[in-house]
Amino acid sequence: MQIQFFDPYPFRPQGPILRPLLAAARRVDAAVAFVTRPGVALLRDFLKTHARGSGRLVASVRFPTDLPALANLEDEFPDTVRLHLGFKKPEETAAERGQFHSKVLLIEMDSTSRCIVVGSHNWTENALEGYNLEAGVLIRCDERDSIVDEVRAHIDACDQRSERFERKRLRFYEAVQRDLHRGVGPGGQESEDFPGFEEVEALVIHAEDCTTNGLPEPVQLFVPVRDSGTQQMFRQAPRVLLYLYPAGTLIGHSPAKAAPREFEGEVTMTNIVPDAPVTARSATCQLDDLSAPRIDLLPGNTVPATSGELSQVVIRFARRGSGELPVFHSAEQRPKIRMGVKYHVVDRDQGDEWLEKRHRTAESVGDTEDNRPLPRYEAPHHLTVNSKLRVPSQDLYAGDVRQQLTYVLTGSDLFDETTVAELELDAPAASAVLSRYVYRVNHRLTQATMARITKQLKLFRDV
Repeated sequence: MQIQFFDPYPFRPQGPILRPLLAAARRVDAAVAFVTRPGVALLRDFLKTHARGSGRLVASVRFPTDLPALANLEDEFPDTVRLHLGFKKPEETAAERGQFHSKVLLIEMDSTSRCIVVGSHNWTENALEGYNLEAGVLIRCDERDSIVDEVRAHIDACDQRSERFERKRLRFYEAVQRDLHRGVGPGGQESEDFPGFEEVEALVIHAEDCTTNGLPEPVQLFVPVRDSGTQQMFRQAPRVLLYLYPAGTLIGHSPAKAAPREFEGEVTMTNIVPDAPVTARSATCQLDDLSAPRIDLLPGNTVPATSGELSQVVIRFARRGSGELPVFHSAEQRPKIRMGVKYHVVDRDQGDEWLEKRHRTAESVGDTEDNRPLPRYEAPHHLTVNSKLRVPSQDLYAGDVRQQLTYVLTGSDLFDETTVAELELDAPAASAVLSRYVYRVNHRLTQATMARITKQLKLFRDV
């Protein structure tokens, strides 16, 4: 057995020591806490010239490990990378948390010749290229030496407490890394857009069609405005969406008893009555009460004389078709989601035969030091997706809005088998709502997303 210390000069780069060893090796097993692109490149160069399964890397999820680089390595050489997910607890007072921190390599040179590398070097550019002050030991030995079994057992133990790296869980790994480092590191955004929504600034009106033969063409709807809040809302409406229901199917029903027809329009007249009263302006129908909206024909097809209102509004509509009411969102910004990590208590020594044997030996000799209670260990369990959507008039939807939005998440790349969606539905601010039938919105689920949801709900109605 030969032992070589490197190095009296602490800036000595480790890369020139490792590369010739790996070039002559037949197998490499490594437990190295922090791995960035240069470390991935080091192992990739070895794997390119060796059979599948000839290399194994156990790394930590913690920063500065480059998780996308590890994902690329695992894509290229499957079943190579293991990832230790770290611990939220235990945590040293005013210091760091418990973590995987080993830097150990076992290199098989030929049938019996072995090299073991132990030291402070991570597989980062700082360590491999000599930017850091580092120290390590290179041990040249034989497979029959006891240290080989001990090092292999150590790497196996690190592997046992880690998981196989899966690209589909990359978002989860990145969320864990951010959480363990309080937002430090790549991908540290606090939140991102809820998928499937498109921007649509509009005033939405739900109303019953109380005309005998349907709305006339063109649809020019007269609305008398009697309060300042309503007046302000129409002023801020670049477009108006009208959902029209058969008479007797909307007002007083939760949800409506029939599907609506959709119309889209814009305000073509806003007459401020005290400034310039207008008569004989063209209109075909009227909506008199926004708290219980019913649309009737307008006698004479003209705006009537004023009767105490603050202003008179005319909206010209075009028919867009019929179908399910889109899920709307009404807030100051696009609906957002926030990634979180759920932790659970773990037994750090579960299934460890060596430790169990040691404990049995300690008990037989009456040694209680090894049986002291361990601190509480908490490891990442799953990714949570938290969101708050301000959905106006939830009781107007025939289906469960929360279920529909969950289908949006499950159909996106946010989800893997461990993700839990925590959806919070909230009402918009009072300033955005006139009544349960009239409100202002700024986003809605796209038609393509709504169609996909409808298809999924039909396929999995009983789920």
